[in-house]
Amino acid sequence: MIKFLAFAHILILLYLSVSIVLPDKIQKKGINLKEYYFQHHRYYWGLMAAVILISMLISIVSKLIHSSPLNIPNIIIFMIIISLNILLVISKRYWIHSVVLVFFTLMTLFEIVSKI
Repeated sequence: MIKFLAFAHILILLYLSVSIVLPDKIQKKGINLKEYYFQHHRYYWGLMAAVILISMLISIVSKLIHSSPLNIPNIIIFMIIISLNILLVISKRYWIHSVVLVFFTLMTLFEIVSKI
């Protein structure tokens, strides 16, 4: 039951983060997506940090319950990703967001390729 609630929280947080990515209404003059992003970046990256943190806690608790050894390098990677998410919450500098987003994209591609 607790595991279900944890995963339900992840789904709710993911839904909230996806709902903020693009604006609900677009005026006739159009929209500046860069401006919109920086108006909502704290909310989005805060939600993503929460998703990653809950995911990491589920993994750790599950391993502790089953008496499995913890994967320390994996935990360190999770902590780095959470730290980068918090950096994106705090910073409004365009170049920081650009570098971190490129890093996240490369990490995601590496994860996909390593699974093939």
